[in-house]
Amino acid sequence: MFAEIFGALQTDCGYTPAEINEMTMLDVQRLANHWRQSPPMRVLMRLALAALDVKLPEPSNPAEKKYMTAEQFGALLAATDGLKVG
Repeated sequence: MFAEIFGALQTDCGYTPAEINEMTMLDVQRLANHWRQSPPMRVLMRLALAALDVKLPEPSNPAEKKYMTAEQFGALLAATDGLKVG
């Protein structure tokens, strides 16, 4: 449970671990009460996608890092004109 709270405070609020450790449960409860009326954007997007029956991919295992192959990188460069800006 604390991992979910910690993750939400970091992701949705941008708090650092040190800032979260300084918070009281009352602080967290105030945020939860606010989120009932105004949920974070990631929650709204998940709800909207679920309502549209859009399936999101399952989170990948961080231990299974996937890297782009040389061919995929070449295709990306070709598709974006070498990632040129301007």
